[in-house]
Amino acid sequence: MDITNKGLNANSVDDVTFHYLGCPDFKNGREFIVPLHITAIGKIFEDGLVTTAIRIEFTGEIQAGLFLPAYFQVPGRRVIHSYVNNSGNRNDISLRGTYLFIELLVNEAPDSNEFKEPTGIYRHSSEGGDFGNWAVELPIVLSVRQLETVFNFDGRKIAPFNRVNDDQYIEIVDDLHQGTYNDPGTGIVINYNLYIPGGYEIKSEGLKDLPLVFFLHGAGESGYDNRATVSAYRQAQEYIKEEAQKETPCFLMIPQCPVTEERGTGIFEEFGWYTYLKDTEGTGYTHPSKSLRAAINTMINTVIPSYNIDTNRIYVTGHSMGGGGAAAALVERPDIFAAGLSFASGAKFTDATIEKMRAKPLFFTVAEDESYDFIKENMIAMMDQLERLGVMVYRSTGENAWDAALRGGAAKKQADDTITRAKALGASMIYVEYIRGSVVPDGHLTHRASFANAGIRHWLFAQKLK
Repeated sequence: MDITNKGLNANSVDDVTFHYLGCPDFKNGREFIVPLHITAIGKIFEDGLVTTAIRIEFTGEIQAGLFLPAYFQVPGRRVIHSYVNNSGNRNDISLRGTYLFIELLVNEAPDSNEFKEPTGIYRHSSEGGDFGNWAVELPIVLSVRQLETVFNFDGRKIAPFNRVNDDQYIEIVDDLHQGTYNDPGTGIVINYNLYIPGGYEIKSEGLKDLPLVFFLHGAGESGYDNRATVSAYRQAQEYIKEEAQKETPCFLMIPQCPVTEERGTGIFEEFGWYTYLKDTEGTGYTHPSKSLRAAINTMINTVIPSYNIDTNRIYVTGHSMGGGGAAAALVERPDIFAAGLSFASGAKFTDATIEKMRAKPLFFTVAEDESYDFIKENMIAMMDQLERLGVMVYRSTGENAWDAALRGGAAKKQADDTITRAKALGASMIYVEYIRGSVVPDGHLTHRASFANAGIRHWLFAQKLK
């Protein structure tokens, strides 16, 4: 992780505002070493943003081992470790350095809010007036307090101070490439995040082509803050974590669905990944939206030609509005996508429409106690519809329902067992329900367990375009 000089713009002590605790003027650098810049380092966990460390850049080199954890206070947090280096990179431990890292205690257990930032990672803004609400990211604001005077190896002092961070660095989120594409076919501008595996920054004949995951967020992350799709939706990061990239290396593209006037008027058509159009009897059915077409065109026209991407292994995934969008994407371009994941989807297709994606492998999940009745009803109806049209669907429900609280190897075993049974029956589509009460804190959040499941991920990457 290289965060050296990210956001640094202070050239001297005079350029920085900080507060010392009852100490004299420290502008004379011959006697004192002072903090120049403080960066809060965050990570997105299942239920939100957590600040995991703090990096302090000082005006001079300091010696390792001088700062004990007890010398610092961070409100609501426990300091567990500190170290120094000159690189500015986390986990690089040296004898001396201008950078001091303060590591904080973290609870990585799913659905633990113990250290979650109180403001969360984003909020919905109503700034758009009639355009309705959309997601905007909020900054990390963290107070750092040094309690003791420390004497450095060269005789200079590092005096107590109390100060908030100057900037922030969020792991993975701040390392993604951000792009914009104005789609001439629909007139819609699509912002997107793109993860590029190391060494694949430039297309080369000497590189092996890698799969691409096209990740569709839910309705809450629509808008114009491109970072919200990854900072507020941690599940996209499951594909690009270090262990996942070792097992299933891939590109990851996360387009953001724009918000237009129709959202504020209650019309779902033009802000979502799919649109509801009514038939002659007044029943609403799902169709790919202009925003979805624009996002797919962005991938086809900008991303695929620019990198070493295996065009036989392009996958679409999503949850909630994105889950319906994943199914709609397979309807829209069955020639592009090899398979998909559709979690807690509210999509409902006509027979003629669903015929276009009936040959595609799809993995569906939903909670027995899904919070939105129409989602559970539509998903069950879709499975019935597919079976009526002659598609083999394997259902893991009732006694075979999954426990959403499981993670790691136990969760993977659930998936592997289900996939093995489905394969034995020749089923290309798998429908899974999670045990009532196991999806917390809300039955709609099935994407947490589903995207974290390595077994589902391995199933997806095994599919190829026929």
